[in-house]
Amino acid sequence: MTVCHSLKMLAADGKMRLTDVADTEQLFRLVQSILSKKAEPFKLWLAKMGRERADEIEDPEIGIDRLMETYLRKGYSKAWAGYSVKDYKQLKRLKKENLRDNMTNLELVLNMLAEATTTAISKEKEPDRFQQNKKIAREGGSIAGNTRKQIEEKTGKAIVTSATARKQLQNKKNKN
Repeated sequence: MTVCHSLKMLAADGKMRLTDVADTEQLFRLVQSILSKKAEPFKLWLAKMGRERADEIEDPEIGIDRLMETYLRKGYSKAWAGYSVKDYKQLKRLKKENLRDNMTNLELVLNMLAEATTTAISKEKEPDRFQQNKKIAREGGSIAGNTRKQIEEKTGKAIVTSATARKQLQNKKNKN
C-alpha cells in the first residue's frame, strides 16, 4: 500500500488546493503496483536499478566504477589527457565508436592508471558526495597526467594524438 500525503499547492485556477504528493520511494512503489503492460518497461528498469544497488552494497568498487563512468559520459575532463571526452573523441575523429577501443597502448595504460589511482584514493577517503568524487577523480587523473608529461618529456613525443590503436597496428605492419 502506498501512502500519499496532501499538500496545499497552487492550482491552475490560482487557488491553493490540497494535492496528493509522494516522495521518490513512494512513487516507485506506486509504479510497482500498476497492473499494465505500459508500466512494464519502468518496472524492469526499477528491478535493474535495485539489482545494481544490491551489487554495489556487496562490492562498493562497482559503485565507484559506475560513478566514474557517469562522470566521464557527461564529458568531464579526463585530467590525465587534458581533454574532455567530447574533445578527445573529436581529436581521434570518432563519431559513435568507443573512445577506449581507439586508444593507443600508452593512452590505455594511462587511462587505466588514472582509474586505478582514483579507485584507490576513493577507497581510502570514502567520499559520500558527488563533489568529493569529482575531486578524487581529478586527483587520480592528475597523477596519470603527470606520468604522461614525464613520458612525453623523455621521448619528445606527444602521447595523446589522433592516432588510434588500429592506426598504430597498420603503421607497424607497413614498416615490416
